[in-house]
Parts: sequence; C-alpha cells; structure tokens
Amino acid sequence: MYRIHRRLKPSSKKQIFLEFSRGDIIPKVAVNDNVKVGDRLYEADDNKVVQTIVVSKLLGIAAERSSDYIGRIHGEYILPGDLIGEKITAGGLASKRVVSASEGMINLKRIKEGIVEIVGGVERTHVTSPVNGKVRRVVRDNGLELETSVSSIRPMATNNLRDFSGEIMVLDSGDGVYTPSQIPQEVRGRIVYAGRHIYNETLERLNELGAQCVIVNSVDYEVFRNFTGQIIVLEGFGQLKFRDFWTKFFALNDGKHAIIQSKQRSIEISSPEFVTVNKHLDNRYILESLEKGLVVQSLQPGIFMEEFTVENEDPDYVIVRDKSGARKLLDKSKLIINCVNE
Repeated sequence: MYRIHRRLKPSSKKQIFLEFSRGDIIPKVAVNDNVKVGDRLYEADDNKVVQTIVVSKLLGIAAERSSDYIGRIHGEYILPGDLIGEKITAGGLASKRVVSASEGMINLKRIKEGIVEIVGGVERTHVTSPVNGKVRRVVRDNGLELETSVSSIRPMATNNLRDFSGEIMVLDSGDGVYTPSQIPQEVRGRIVYAGRHIYNETLERLNELGAQCVIVNSVDYEVFRNFTGQIIVLEGFGQLKFRDFWTKFFALNDGKHAIIQSKQRSIEISSPEFVTVNKHLDNRYILESLEKGLVVQSLQPGIFMEEFTVENEDPDYVIVRDKSGARKLLDKSKLIINCVNE
C-alpha cells in the first residue's frame, strides 16, 4: 500500500508540450506513436554555454536592474577581455567592471535573474522522451505534445514561478543541508530537490549554475523573499522538524519529468513512483485494515487513479465495486489509501 502526502494530489492524464530546441529539427516520432522514457523524439542543434556570469553579484546591484548596467545586446559576438557591464561609483571617480573571459555570443535570456551567459559553438543533440506516453501532436518548427499520467504537488509557498518543464534532480541523498561546494555542474536546466533546508549561499550557487527551479522542505523567509530564481517550499519557513516523506518521494522520482505551473502554483510529476509502507504506522498515515465502504484508488495499469469502494479483503487482494457497481478484484499492494497529514 502507498503513503501519500496531503500536498500530493494524484490525478490522471495530462498533455505536455515539449518545445523544440533552436536550429534544424529532425523529428523521430509521429502522431499516435507510443513512447517510453529514453525513446528518441528528435535531433536538434544546441548552443553550448562556455561561461556564466552573475553580474548582479559582481556589480553589487539588484538582479532585476541588471539590464541597466549591461553594454551589450543579445546575440552580440564578443572576445576575451571585452566589456560586458559597468557600474559607476563615487560620483564618477570609480567604477566596477565585468569583462568576458571567453569568446562567443552574449545570451541575455536570464538577465532578470542577474545572469549573463556566453555561448559558443553548436553541437548536434539527440532529444529523448522524458515520460511514458503517447504522441498527440507534432507541430513543425515548434514542438510536440505528449499525453502522460501525472500527480500534482501543491507546495506551501512559491516565488518567481514561470511555466517550465524539465528533469528532476536530487542533490546527493536528498536528506542533508548542503553547502555551495557540494553543488554539481549537472544542475543546469534541471528542477533540483535540495533537501531538508537550504541557506542563501547554496541557493545562489544553484541559481548561478543554471538550475531552473529549486525545491526544498524549508528555508528562512528572508532568503526566500530575496531570491531572484524560481523556488518551491514544500513545508514552511525556518528550521522545521525534519520528516522523511519528501526525501523518499523525490529519491524515487529522481530523473522523472516535471512540469511547473505558475498560475496553479504547482509542480506536476509524470508517471510518479510512490512511497510504500508494509505495516501499520499510525492512523494519520494508513489504515490498519480496509474496512467495508472505504474509498480507495488504484495504481494498476488501465484503471490508474480510478476510485473504488471496498467490499471485502484478504491478505493480498481486495474486492471492490466501481462507480457503476461492477465488482473487481484488485492487488492490495497497488492501492492508495489516505493522505499523510503531517
């Protein structure tokens, strides 16, 4: 049986749209094709980031004002030593300057976060499916739409959310409080679960390295409010009592595809794995027995997330009725019973 948190809302089918990368696109799938995680969807050109510069930190300015101090335009080609940005201080008698250490084109897509990137060269990449599902649409020069199963997390708080989809990455084992030196370069472009609590220096390092969104159990409110990147707080502010539900959940779903919904202030995870329990914990977590009349949901293929009413049970299976009144025999190990009310 499965342990489900009150902030985790199981659902059914979801259409997700994957935008094509820039450059020449060669689709490898067609409408109504069934795909699995890792199946090739298309080939594309991808620009390689050779330098990431946090100009807001170097110039000592607010991230949202960074564009006022940049003397370059998006796509401009620069050489090592070229001036990128400058801040005049002391009434014009002194200045802080940021210069390039690399050759390439200026990328200002993240300038509102106080970050300038320099990209150089193009490499052919093979883009694979992040989910199990079915191809519903292929839009030329735009992207493709996949239908998949998702579950939604409604966090306690969010800040600066933008619509985005990407891969979940768990830092280390996911149950620690991490330092900037423990953050790997591979966080770039990913939705990062950063553990039980996070401090400002680690949060800024994740943003500097290009993590698209940071998910954490708790954080101090001032750090949360002043952070310019995307952040999702699952439980609350300050040093909270640590509970392992989210650590176990994200460990099971490391590498899964997730969708950030800014208007709904939620994150949806495709084809998620759930935390299992093999014995009675207490009445907040799971019922000791499946009493007659109890409403349950199934994770079995073909009846995913359908609701049933319990009729009778034995050690491994349970007899239920669906909404039409028809009786079914379900595997007890694939049932969702009730929510964790932590």
